[in-house]
Amino acid sequence: MRRDLLDLIRYRPAQLITLITLSVSAVIAVDLFPALRGVAGEWQWTHNSLDLIVWRLIFPILIALALYRISNPQSPISNLQPITNYQLLIFTALALALHLSLQALTANNFSIIARTLNPSYFGYFPPAAAIDDLAKFLRDFTQAQPTLPYYRLATHPPGGVVFHWLIIQLVNIFPTQFLDPLLASRLASLPSWIHNYTTPDIIAGATASLAIPFLSSMSLIPLYHLARTLWDERTARLAILLYAFIPALTVFMPVFDDAFTLITSFTLYFTVNGIKNQKRSQIFLAGLICGAGLFASFGLLPLLLISILYLQISSRTSKSLIYDSAALAIGGVTVW
Repeated sequence: MRRDLLDLIRYRPAQLITLITLSVSAVIAVDLFPALRGVAGEWQWTHNSLDLIVWRLIFPILIALALYRISNPQSPISNLQPITNYQLLIFTALALALHLSLQALTANNFSIIARTLNPSYFGYFPPAAAIDDLAKFLRDFTQAQPTLPYYRLATHPPGGVVFHWLIIQLVNIFPTQFLDPLLASRLASLPSWIHNYTTPDIIAGATASLAIPFLSSMSLIPLYHLARTLWDERTARLAILLYAFIPALTVFMPVFDDAFTLITSFTLYFTVNGIKNQKRSQIFLAGLICGAGLFASFGLLPLLLISILYLQISSRTSKSLIYDSAALAIGGVTVW
């Protein structure tokens, strides 16, 4: 028994992680240990009897089956065929479904949208909905930042607000008045701050609430290719398995920070691939994506440092290092 367990840990880590995750999901679903729902009090989410058990089990099971289908742990690494883009898209869709099902505190899922619109949370959407002139907002942002009522904006660049503003502009292209009767009954149960928004604003909030987990799940695609480029097929498969079940992305409210994983994985992928294929256009693209991330949070500065360090390690000559670094830098400052 002990030897079988050691073999499982050593040779089949993906199966072990899947088994543990399914077991924990089942325990949470039946509410065997309430402490798994968070610390008692404000931070503990409510267990909704049996109506969410299917939601909290079916998608982890589907993901486990999908992984088993695309993986054969008994085959040598050399015999493992690369995962096709079609398979990656299916796995991404399953990961997105898992994220949304775990983030839904109620059976109707409206709580996800309410947390995006709520001005007392991260404060990206309310200022985005109030913008009349984006250029003026960006021009005055530095001076207005210390006095902004939203704590995230007081310490972060305006990229998160711009992201939500773009979604609002996209939604405004389409007619939304026909949704007023559908929203009326749902909005009645929310606090008074919901009446500060128009119907298009609420639809934009719903779109953002879905777009952020979608972007987070899409990180699986560049992450898989990055791991496969640096290591091998089995490592790449294990990487996307681990990523799909990271609690920080699956059980917490969808905020723009979740999209940083997509920015990080694409930046590193294009940096590594650009060096490997000697394509500075890809290194420039890596800098462009990293610069866009820094426009939302300076917490991504280590990503820039890692990219520069990789250029220093991998560049063949001093001349190529200078050109590669210049391509990365020009891409990074283009956003600003």
